[in-house]
Amino acid sequence: MQAKQHLNQYLKQSVEGVGQGELILLLYEAGITFLNMGKVKIQERDIEGAHNALVRAINVVRELMASLNTERGGEIARNLLSLYAFINRRIVEANSKKECAGIEEALFLMEQLKETWAKAIKIHQENSASKPAATAGPKNLKGEDKSQFKGISIRS
Repeated sequence: MQAKQHLNQYLKQSVEGVGQGELILLLYEAGITFLNMGKVKIQERDIEGAHNALVRAINVVRELMASLNTERGGEIARNLLSLYAFINRRIVEANSKKECAGIEEALFLMEQLKETWAKAIKIHQENSASKPAATAGPKNLKGEDKSQFKGISIRS
């Protein structure tokens, strides 16, 4: 029950106040787990099991979509929204046809996004650690270029 472990980990850490970046990473991990489970269930010809796993993957993707703030995140957030919509559509198609091609495509994209997100978190943490506390973050910038802080904003 690896998927159940991911879900329990997600719930436990969200209650304990994990940062938004780590929560997004956990969503990617849960989505990947459900997609892999759906693929295995299709190969085993377990139609109900495949459906349930893929519906869970769809729910994860929809949560990722809902977490975007396209106003603050700008073009990057809008592009991510389009990508999530594509992933969602491929999973829905794979679920209705019970074929693995759409799952493979969604898996590839989710794994790439997870990897990229993990790198972004690491860079952010390294940058935050190297800055003095008084100047860390866009709230403390006065008249300086804030473009370096543009990115994906997650709804609170």
